[in-house]
Amino acid sequence: REQAQATSAVVVDDKMSEEEYAQRLQIAERNWEASGRVAAWGCKWFQLWQHNVELAVARSQSLVVYYYRGEKGKGKTKWEDLADPATELWNGAGLGGSQKVEVAYLDRMIAQYGPVWKYKELDVSSCWAAGRGTTRSRATGRYTTTDGRPSRASAASRASRNSTASTVAPMDSEEDGGARPAWSVPADGAQAPPSDNGEDEDEYSDVDSMYTDFSDAAEMLISPMKWPIFILAQILVVWPLWIYFKVNGGGFVAGLDSLYPAKTDLRINVDCQDLREEWWRWLSYQFTHAGVTHIGFNTFMLLFLGVPLEGFHGHLHFAFMFNFGVFGGACCFLVTDPHGPSLVGMSGGCYSLLGMHMADILMNFAEKEKPRRKLFILLAIAVVDLVNVTMSSDSGQAASPSHWAHLGGYVFGLLVGVVVGRNVVQKQNEKYIWLASLLLGIALVAFSLAWALSWPPRSLLEAVPWCWGRQVSNASAFGNNNFHCVRCASLDCISRWTSTSCDTCVMGVSISACESTGGWEVTG
Repeated sequence: REQAQATSAVVVDDKMSEEEYAQRLQIAERNWEASGRVAAWGCKWFQLWQHNVELAVARSQSLVVYYYRGEKGKGKTKWEDLADPATELWNGAGLGGSQKVEVAYLDRMIAQYGPVWKYKELDVSSCWAAGRGTTRSRATGRYTTTDGRPSRASAASRASRNSTASTVAPMDSEEDGGARPAWSVPADGAQAPPSDNGEDEDEYSDVDSMYTDFSDAAEMLISPMKWPIFILAQILVVWPLWIYFKVNGGGFVAGLDSLYPAKTDLRINVDCQDLREEWWRWLSYQFTHAGVTHIGFNTFMLLFLGVPLEGFHGHLHFAFMFNFGVFGGACCFLVTDPHGPSLVGMSGGCYSLLGMHMADILMNFAEKEKPRRKLFILLAIAVVDLVNVTMSSDSGQAASPSHWAHLGGYVFGLLVGVVVGRNVVQKQNEKYIWLASLLLGIALVAFSLAWALSWPPRSLLEAVPWCWGRQVSNASAFGNNNFHCVRCASLDCISRWTSTSCDTCVMGVSISACESTGGWEVTG
């Protein structure tokens, strides 16, 4: 009976009379009403708690275990011992019975998946300090401290709209000898943190908040998990460069390549001049953009998709993943379109963010609140940007955005998101997905480097490599004075077609023009 009293439970047995059983039932019902119609014990509570705490880990929220007053760290048991009838769960030491089960589960997850499941241990009396000095907004329902920031107790209290992100131990009450939640209102009238009744559904911003409720977008910007230092640095580099050179130069593209012409855009060949050793181009092309819609929508994607990811993963981790997407865009471009206009723009990195969010959905679908809404939003962003790139691209220019860079960035982002991203609960099939993504990523990098660094360059759809293309008028070679499409794979071949006194016999031509008029007539 004393153990049951610690959780406001009422003990019944088969030997009771009907009258005594009815009395116990009335007591249990009063306790149930007093606790806000939350049952003291049951079977489904652990499944609900497990789902919510997994969601908290997915959101990178802090887990907190609250112990009885003065008993921090006591009363823990091992997961394996829970099946032993001799294990005492309701001995009143440190934690309540259900909390002992919860903490045992957390310790088991730490052993299996590492520090991502670590929790902080606090005395329940610290809740009063957390509750003091907080106020609740009538407009938003959020609890904030006196300086207007979300209270730490409030932030740690939720994993979803129906449960707390922390493991909260009940504390004893002198009034009825039962137990009350750790968030009960203290006698001095201090404002208590929020309850678990689902009222404060959108209380804390996390990696998915921008996709579950747009009202959290402002909170994410005002009070982010971590300031997006890399994103701010990226914007402060690309925008001033683009504005200055667009205003002063007025060309189709502007940015870092305007400062160092033809030195930072992505290309490996200029009329059979080998540029493969200029390795910096694989990353530096991201700092040059075409029109305002090109740089503008890239910046929107960087902010909208990147801010929660940088807060979630940290600055250096995020910077690596973003630039891995830039590298992936370069790989895909050089494999599929090495003879087109040189590549500019940070779209590869931005699409890697799209891929990382897709990987997050793939690996943590069951742990998310609204995965389908997030998926719809990501697809909508991709569609709008593809239309924007189509309008911003120009194959007749020396440099231009490319759809291939978007595809490469997305694929590399998806793979790196699966391999190094956070997977809250690793299921057996997800282990196979992780291994397949790792092997596929290694294979794609190796293949892309081998293909792109071969000489002369060629695309996947071309039967032969080449590095120079022109339309040539040569009566002795073709039997007429018409222009014919010619391409070469060496400087000797080029000299054969250009060693003439005719200034108008050799002219530039686009690949699409030659392919639409019968293809290349000579390849040498």
